[in-house]
Amino acid sequence: MKQNRFGSHKFANFFAGKGFYAALALCLVGAGATAWIAADRTLSGLEEQNRLISQPQQNEVIVEEEFVWETPQTPVQEIVDEQPKPSSSPSPSSSSPSLPEESSVPEEASLQPTASPVRSGSAFVLPVQGAVFNRFSEGKLVKSETLKDWRTHDGADFAAEPGTDVVAVQTGTVTSIRNHPLWGWVVEIDHGNGLCSKTCGLGEKCSVSEGERVSAGQVIGRVGSIPCESALQSHIHLEMVQNGTAVDPLRAMNKL
Repeated sequence: MKQNRFGSHKFANFFAGKGFYAALALCLVGAGATAWIAADRTLSGLEEQNRLISQPQQNEVIVEEEFVWETPQTPVQEIVDEQPKPSSSPSPSSSSPSLPEESSVPEEASLQPTASPVRSGSAFVLPVQGAVFNRFSEGKLVKSETLKDWRTHDGADFAAEPGTDVVAVQTGTVTSIRNHPLWGWVVEIDHGNGLCSKTCGLGEKCSVSEGERVSAGQVIGRVGSIPCESALQSHIHLEMVQNGTAVDPLRAMNKL
């Protein structure tokens, strides 16, 4: 009887000394089991989420396969036939439908005459009936017998006796009458289209006035003198200017 009490007391002492560690071990085992179960559930949850995420993509593929383009009921040839057809009758504004309307502008511009120094032979007359003894130099330098230097001769010289009538070479408007220190009295006439004539070497008394409208062959003055060409025989110096540039008077009047 005493022996049983001793054993019980010994077991109680053992339990009192080791029981704390035993209880701690049980707690650790329980915590490990709980952690394993939680990890297993977490992995299962992730797999389920991956499965759910991939599911919409499959559904989208299925949806795309369901949308199939249908063949139009109306034949292509019938659609083409329904389009409006261009008129077969040509017209000035619609003969070339693919071109802009501005394409007609060059055609209108081509109908307008272009300025040219060469005119019809009947449109011009010579200022006097004398011979031409000094031609247009085409921009080349020639020796001046009067001034003893080299310069261009920008006109044509017509031999004529002093006092001979000088006429307008073509219809036009007198724009200037002046006494030039080198060329004597000069009558300038505007013939239109950028062409002007300058008759040099007239006498002091001119037969026309500035602003007057003259016709071809109308007397504008008489032969006088030309100071810069006084070493030559008596003559009239005629210049023709096209748009501000001196041109050959004989070519401009179509007298060659």
